[in-house]
Amino acid sequence: MKIENRDYLSNIQIPVTMKDLLEEIRNLLNGSELCEDKIQLINEKVDFLEEEVKAHSHTKTLVEFSRELTKSKSLEDIMSFAVSKMSEFLSIDESLLFFSTCMEDETLERKSFVGSKKIEKTLLEIFQEENIPDRIPISPAQKSAVLSNTLYKLPSMRTIMMDNISQDTAIEWEEKLGVSHFYGYGFSNGEHLLATFGIISKVEIKPSIFQLFETLLNLLNTIIVQKAESEQTITLYNHMTRILDISHYAFGIFSKNGNLLKGNETFTRLFSVFPAHALNLHHKVFYNEIGLSQSNIDDIKKGYAINIDPENFSSLFEDQISGFTGGNITPVITHKNEVEYYLLFMISKAEDFRLLKSMQLQEEKYQRIFHYIQDVYFEINFEGKILEMSPSIEKYLSKPREFFIGKNILQFYKDPEDRKDYLAELSKHGKVENYRIDFRNMEGKVVHCITNASLVDPGTENERIVGSLTDFSEQYKIHQQIVESESKLRSLFDHSPLGILICDTHGKIIDINQRLLAILGSPSKDETRKINIFELQNLKESGIADEIRSCLNTGDNTVFETKYNSFWGKEAYAKIFINPIIVEDETSFVILMAEDITEIKAIDIKLQETRERLKDIYEKTNDLIYTMDFDGNFTSVNPIGEKWLGYKYDELQNHNMRQFISLDSAKRAAENIQKKLRGSSDHTSYEIEAFTRGGQKMILEVNSFLRYKDNKPIEVFGIARDITERKKHEEFIQTSLLEKEALNKEMHHRVKNNLQMIISLMKMHQKKRGNDQINHILNDISQKILAISAVHEDFYFSNNYKEIPFKSYFETLLINALENTDKGKDVTSKLDIGDINADIDTAIPIGLIVSELIHNSLYHAFSEDMEKMEIRISMSSIGKHIKLIYSDNGSGFDSTILEKEDQNSGIQLIKMLAENQLDGTFNIESGNQGTKVQIEFTGRKV
Repeated sequence: MKIENRDYLSNIQIPVTMKDLLEEIRNLLNGSELCEDKIQLINEKVDFLEEEVKAHSHTKTLVEFSRELTKSKSLEDIMSFAVSKMSEFLSIDESLLFFSTCMEDETLERKSFVGSKKIEKTLLEIFQEENIPDRIPISPAQKSAVLSNTLYKLPSMRTIMMDNISQDTAIEWEEKLGVSHFYGYGFSNGEHLLATFGIISKVEIKPSIFQLFETLLNLLNTIIVQKAESEQTITLYNHMTRILDISHYAFGIFSKNGNLLKGNETFTRLFSVFPAHALNLHHKVFYNEIGLSQSNIDDIKKGYAINIDPENFSSLFEDQISGFTGGNITPVITHKNEVEYYLLFMISKAEDFRLLKSMQLQEEKYQRIFHYIQDVYFEINFEGKILEMSPSIEKYLSKPREFFIGKNILQFYKDPEDRKDYLAELSKHGKVENYRIDFRNMEGKVVHCITNASLVDPGTENERIVGSLTDFSEQYKIHQQIVESESKLRSLFDHSPLGILICDTHGKIIDINQRLLAILGSPSKDETRKINIFELQNLKESGIADEIRSCLNTGDNTVFETKYNSFWGKEAYAKIFINPIIVEDETSFVILMAEDITEIKAIDIKLQETRERLKDIYEKTNDLIYTMDFDGNFTSVNPIGEKWLGYKYDELQNHNMRQFISLDSAKRAAENIQKKLRGSSDHTSYEIEAFTRGGQKMILEVNSFLRYKDNKPIEVFGIARDITERKKHEEFIQTSLLEKEALNKEMHHRVKNNLQMIISLMKMHQKKRGNDQINHILNDISQKILAISAVHEDFYFSNNYKEIPFKSYFETLLINALENTDKGKDVTSKLDIGDINADIDTAIPIGLIVSELIHNSLYHAFSEDMEKMEIRISMSSIGKHIKLIYSDNGSGFDSTILEKEDQNSGIQLIKMLAENQLDGTFNIESGNQGTKVQIEFTGRKV
């Protein structure tokens, strides 16, 4: 055994702490001759040393990783780079790394996959099949774990999927993906989850790589948290700058070190007299000039806000500061309770004036609210921002007025797309009147409103929509119920399977549905409404006009059938229902319903024809047709019964079947009746012996079943066929078949005996000949003859003399082969043969193949010094497709000899039998561990 090559370790600087380990390895190598245990111990220590070296080499990896991360601009860029780099470190082909980002609604959105394309494709296919969304909710049970900034080894795909799939589903996914190891890490600031990282792998991650990944992920977490906070800061700053740049505030942001980061235009003008390099809150020169002391600066460093008085500013700001009334410095604290930066505000007098003006406008708004006395008063700008809303909004949308101020009205629309039409109407006319808008309140309930609104101050910066909302949900509900009721009645009227017509007392058609138009063959409603019921000759001839007039006079319902030739030439049979419609105790209208029974009439005609045909069959068939009660008394018999039995119908009717059939037959018939009554069989078929009036025996084949009425059995219906002559022919054929089988059996027995005689003669020659080579050839031939003989023997003992069971056949071949060699007693055989049979044409070549393979194993593959000699034979089938596998654990041979026709004639024989005799395929594998032969073919009889 050789020690593995570790030359690459020489290029790595080994830490001093590993000297003891190296000394142990050196002592082992310098000792006495290396034994197996020593070599194993050395390899273990070298493996441990290699892991330690890799762990120390991770420092360089961390530095490079950190340097590259700082170049990334966004969180997605950082994560994409990290996952890609970590996939390179992992170096496991069958693994997949991925990350997801946490959204505001506490869901995880998949962002990137890196690793095995095969696993990725399978996973995405699973997501599509299972309808897994791109975002999945975070499991409450896992929330604390994902906030711990720790790399975990997870139990299953269910944990990877945040418990959004069942454990059974997770097991199915793992089998499809071919993975069994799972890892996860959550990126967070300790309070809020920012992203997650996961690994699924076929093999377990080495401890050194796991340790490296945890270090990399902790480093990555620090960068991600800083990046997220930085992006939030920039976003906040941009929002505030946009707001304050258009105001009269002086606004500046200073870093935690006091340096000015950014100031708006007003701030820049105010402090333009001060040198830019000196604009630092912590510099004494600056804070003294704006009237602050060192204690003030100490307070803001501790996180306290302080006020600024313009009167304390130095004369340096004399011209600029006069326009301001006050200000403050406010520290911004991070989640770690540290000052991140400072905000400096100065409020101008112009801003105070604007605020005063704003208060006046507010007062005017409330005056309008009270003036209009509407359910809800509102002011909304064109973009949808709610500027004002009266307190009554709470009973509409379930939240107080203050909740809505500043929010966008689109949040509360049932369908935000509706606002586009609303704004278009406002833009076109400058106002809307009784315009319907549907909102959704905080409980999710739809609130139906009517609004009247106008554009106020159009084209100015104060442009807004002012108006009122009125809740008409209850009225809408009542209206909808009426509409739905009318819709249902109209749908019933239009889609009724009956034709419906409504007319007044003068015969004028008020309405008619499509079904009646189809019955009449009318082209349209308009054409039909031109007809007067009482004037149309067709309606008079059919009697319909008179029945309608009678209904109007008496108020009685009527139903009748009639044949009707319509005005448009369509002929139909109809069942007519006429009913009065009473209004204020008077018949004001008549409703006529017509059922088209033309097809029913046609069916009646066909049924009559069928009855006549069945009667002909019943009376003229050559089979006996009968009915009887459950005691066996005939209730009807067709005329053939009279002809067969010689009894007249009157003699058969109401007489019991026992009078005309044998005792055994009567018992059998009674048992079949009871079987049907018990419900164990609906239909029975059996044979009986009947006797004619003249005493002649007839054999009848009876098929009988129960007749039902209202789901209850009422009688037995049967058909009997005379099979007397057929039974005679069957007996003759059976006798002939037995004779042929006996002859066939004798033939195979004699063939087998002749083959055994040939084998005996060959064994005699073996004893006389001292030549081992000749004896070996004779023995080989004997085995092949035995294989053929075994076929005839199995055929002789088979049940049907047509098929040979392979299982017993192979057992015979093995016994014959093992008994003829000294090695046989040391050979273990294993058979795995399905329930497979075949005809003799298939069995003989298979037998020769197996016999030859056993012979090769015994005489060529197994040596005398082998401890264990084993032969395995298996055969399986799917339909007619058969697969035979033979293997041994012998010495094997060079498979290239198959290409040489003059060598290994036994294998060439097997190949020829498989391909030529069986029309199958032949494959052989051979090596030091043994030989395996696989043959596949289609059996003629399986």
